[in-house]
Amino acid sequence: MTSTVSLSNPGLIPMEAVTTMGVSAKEGENPIGFFGTGLKYAIASLLRTSHKITIWRGLDRFDFAKEPGEVRGKEFDFIRMTGPDGSERLGFTTHLGAHWETWQVFREVYSNCLDEEGVLAFKRVEPQAGRTTIWVTGAAFAGAARERDKFFLSSEPLFKSTLVEVHPGRSDGIYYRGVLVARFGKTGAYTYNLTASMTLTEDRTLKEQHYAFSYIAHALANCPDAALLEAALTNVGGLEGDLSFNSPCAAFSEAVMALCERRGVAAVLQSAVKAAELWAQREARVKPANLSEREEDEIEDAKMFLARIGYEITQPIVVAETLGPDVFGMAKNETIYLARLTINRGGNFLIGTILEEHLHLTQGFRDESRRFQDFLIDLVVKFAKDAAHTRTPRAPQPAFMPVARELEEIPF
Repeated sequence: MTSTVSLSNPGLIPMEAVTTMGVSAKEGENPIGFFGTGLKYAIASLLRTSHKITIWRGLDRFDFAKEPGEVRGKEFDFIRMTGPDGSERLGFTTHLGAHWETWQVFREVYSNCLDEEGVLAFKRVEPQAGRTTIWVTGAAFAGAARERDKFFLSSEPLFKSTLVEVHPGRSDGIYYRGVLVARFGKTGAYTYNLTASMTLTEDRTLKEQHYAFSYIAHALANCPDAALLEAALTNVGGLEGDLSFNSPCAAFSEAVMALCERRGVAAVLQSAVKAAELWAQREARVKPANLSEREEDEIEDAKMFLARIGYEITQPIVVAETLGPDVFGMAKNETIYLARLTINRGGNFLIGTILEEHLHLTQGFRDESRRFQDFLIDLVVKFAKDAAHTRTPRAPQPAFMPVARELEEIPF
């Protein structure tokens, strides 16, 4: 099995891009790399790991080798380049990219090749005028080239959003424009490819990973495919478990609620459950609970009490298993919605919640508004005055109470 890999692309590489830090002259509209340091990192890393690299600029050959040197008493391996015009020591050592692994080196060189619309071959491709050809010899690099599908996406996406593509296959990595740029300790239900503009470090890793998580969450929250969502929404211990979902679409929320009903709430990502519950509140899409006789009686007793004090509840009341975290009631579409927990708390709490939602519907009060607070204070004062007015007065008591006859008869 050959250990030489050739990468060839049209155009002639400017040698300043090889010898000078910070120089990048890529011509593609959307190059994968852009720092101008990656090729220097790759050359240094290859020589440090006992690989060989030759760059052909058309028919001009450039070979690279290590050359021992010393700076302030410390030894380094400098890079020496030999070309048609002689040999020169370059301004970097094999210490450059010291943390790079061989797959990262391959990713760098192959990314440059793809940026220039080049091709890869597992043999020594003969150099040609007008083309740049790179030969790399070494088992580790060749192995990475054979496994390039791990570092470069070749599959078709299952779903596309404006920010992310969702590809088949479980993966612990995140891709950017088809290139692996991050790895995590948790595995995702799918492979995610970022298509929005992202910032990379010089070694092609994501600089700000929280943006990637936010974009993936946004893509899933707006995915209409319930079958696709199921694997992601139930990957509780995986990469998706770290996502926070905001403003989900109807299809996502309905998929979450269906999964909760079919597989249980504990089997579904809790951030997705909360997002779906908030959506259900906002859209008044709640599934009525099956109430017991006692629970129905509790509601009727509360309505009868409110009717006696002048508030007849004519709106339909719908009871849901839950309305979301810390939500006990809401008023939507001329309907009063109650969480089942509200009935279980019963008594004054149930009466107060029904009255509050009734007032939202009939008086137009907004939650926690000053106008609503003033109304409730006036209502409390009114009830207090009415209670004081209707209280039975106590019989007047004499200034001095007579001594009981029994006490008079006690001998001293």
